[in-house]
Amino acid sequence: MLSEQVIRGLSGWDYGIIAVYFVFILSIGWIFRHLSKDASDYFRGGGNMLWWMAGMSAMMGAISTWSFTGGAAKCYTDGFLLPLTWWHR
Repeated sequence: MLSEQVIRGLSGWDYGIIAVYFVFILSIGWIFRHLSKDASDYFRGGGNMLWWMAGMSAMMGAISTWSFTGGAAKCYTDGFLLPLTWWHR
């Protein structure tokens, strides 16, 4: 039964949600395009951001990237309970 649903593909609701998300992301980019004038504005908030805030932002960006790509792939290949093996450390 599940395989029939997967093979069937996306429904109209799925395409609608994807379209709304796409429009939302484009709108945010259009609204904030003038706030970042150079790389300093983008990465450090124009020098107005505290050092620890910039560091935490970079660290959380890296952790988030790994958890949605590398961590998900590792759990897919090794099993869903893999994170429990890291808990004891």
